[in-house]
Amino acid sequence: MNRISWRAGAGAFSLFVAGAMGASPPASAQAARTVLGVVGGVVDNEQRWSRPSETGRVKGALIGGFVVAPTRAGWLSIRLEGLYTQRGGDLLVNEGDEELRGAVRADYLTISVHPRVSIPLGPVGLHVAAGPTFDQLMRSRLDPGLAQVLVDGSPTVFGVGAGIGVGGFIRDRVYAEVEARVFDGLGDAYSGAFISFRNRSMEVVGRLGVPWSRN
Repeated sequence: MNRISWRAGAGAFSLFVAGAMGASPPASAQAARTVLGVVGGVVDNEQRWSRPSETGRVKGALIGGFVVAPTRAGWLSIRLEGLYTQRGGDLLVNEGDEELRGAVRADYLTISVHPRVSIPLGPVGLHVAAGPTFDQLMRSRLDPGLAQVLVDGSPTVFGVGAGIGVGGFIRDRVYAEVEARVFDGLGDAYSGAFISFRNRSMEVVGRLGVPWSRN
């Protein structure tokens, strides 16, 4: 009985998804539309220190807005994002007979401009995006021990991001997608007399948007 119920539930869910997406245009047609919307997700950040150290990953959040604008090549679009992003890490450094422990928490305004390639898969599309990402420091909190050695917090950090995801229109009115991606800071987020670190994040984000028309 449980197996029959599970199959019935799975069948009903499949019919619902097929009905929702089936009323939408093919993904190849969707790619020719400009989409505006909101984005939110989770961040799993690690700090890559300039000398051997024990580090702990820290989870954060991101939230903001996005726009995807098509190009004349239907498979290529440009995505712009503006986000509030939380990054951080926990640290243990051994300096001779001394141990340096502490935590860093930082909030950033993150701007990314990523070319995006879409591959239609019926009513949905698979996409791959990669490109430059900039972190503008908004606020930081350092433990007192770390504040003595990390004297310089870089106001702007250049990095790169890359991700892969899937999405599509629901009944031609709302665009939804999910994406897994990585961010790698190419410049130091903080530095001091003998130590510095860069950020690297794994992120999972979801987006909801609507098509934008000039008419």
